[in-house]
Amino acid sequence: MMIFLFEFLILSTEIFFGVYLTGKRHKGSGKKYAVLGGMAASAALLLCFYNSVSKSPALSAVILLAGILLISKILYPWDWKLLLYSGCSYLSALFLVDTVSYLLLCRYFSVPLVFWLVFSFCFRVLFYIALFTSNSLEGLLKTPRQYYKTLYGTSVAAFCGISIMLHLSFVRQDLKTPMIISILVLSVLFLRIVLGYTHVKYQREKELLATIEMQKELLEQNYTAVNRAYSQNARLFHDFHRHLEVIRQLTQKYNAPELSEYIDSVISPVRDISSMVWTGDQTVDYILNSRYAKAAETGIPMEMNIEYPYNTNIKANDLCTILSNLLDNALEAAAAMSRQCPPDRCRITLTIRRIGNILVIKLENSSPQPSYTPEGELTSAKKGLLLHGWGMKNIESAVQKYEGMIQTAYADHIFQTTITMCFDGVKMDAAEP
Repeated sequence: MMIFLFEFLILSTEIFFGVYLTGKRHKGSGKKYAVLGGMAASAALLLCFYNSVSKSPALSAVILLAGILLISKILYPWDWKLLLYSGCSYLSALFLVDTVSYLLLCRYFSVPLVFWLVFSFCFRVLFYIALFTSNSLEGLLKTPRQYYKTLYGTSVAAFCGISIMLHLSFVRQDLKTPMIISILVLSVLFLRIVLGYTHVKYQREKELLATIEMQKELLEQNYTAVNRAYSQNARLFHDFHRHLEVIRQLTQKYNAPELSEYIDSVISPVRDISSMVWTGDQTVDYILNSRYAKAAETGIPMEMNIEYPYNTNIKANDLCTILSNLLDNALEAAAAMSRQCPPDRCRITLTIRRIGNILVIKLENSSPQPSYTPEGELTSAKKGLLLHGWGMKNIESAVQKYEGMIQTAYADHIFQTTITMCFDGVKMDAAEP
């Protein structure tokens, strides 16, 4: 009677939680506990009576699986492959523990069967508690279910192999045969699980790469749209303040002081904006505008004539090296010159032009007499008084990547640097009208 009771408890909990976990993990309704409990108890009772007549553990395992699948299908209308994957995986884990524990306790240590049933029941209680309380364990089990159409064969093979192991462990008296078959089945099962895990990992990486590629395409589309608006606004701010200047002169001509004052208030912020350089290349814009602001702070006039082709293969880090070093040298040299003459007599003029596939950068700035090494290389003055030598090696290294050359000249307190670089045009998307 005690064995029958524990067998009933084990089977009823297996059916109940097997069906409930199927509905819970696949977002089915979890409000049918009373119906589920009644059906699980009825099925477990029938199975207990069948086991008392038949001595085929493998057939009992198949009947148990069929009961779980049938009740799950009635309560939760899911795909049969999904139910088969869940039911086989669930029972395979339990039967594997049952087989190993039975071989160790009952066959090897000769423990009475009732104690093994108590152990199996206690293990199930702990297993269900861990399954319901551990988010990491539940997440680990949920991940493969996204690919159940590919992996359900693994769970079916595992269930069949472990059911055969369970049958041989209970029926055969020879311990050696079940152990050999168990090792073979576990080896094959392990290999199949590894292959299944590799497939799942591959599918997840494939989905991740597809998502990244889609995000990249969206970013490129957004960048194209923003860059187009950026160029249009650049042209607008470049000319708007000139129109306002013309209107202001007309108001003075026709003696409209109030309108003239109003236009002056509008021109001031627009002049600040329009004085910025807009080339369409963020690296170039940042370097030029930041050095322009620095020159304005020190009172050194700076003029820029920029015609930069943004569809080039010249890398942003190389442009940063060339322009930042050139302009920093020019600012420091002009600042050193301003100590010898009035600041308004110092100047910096930067010209960037495109001639075919050649980019020309020409920089002229006020500078004291530079000094040279015996080898003819420029040197920098000590204590921060810059003469064009600092950073020149970095500039030369960047220019040489594009088959370019650097020429320098000095006359009448003006230092001139001319850089030419070859570039390949990069195909850009056609702008929308």
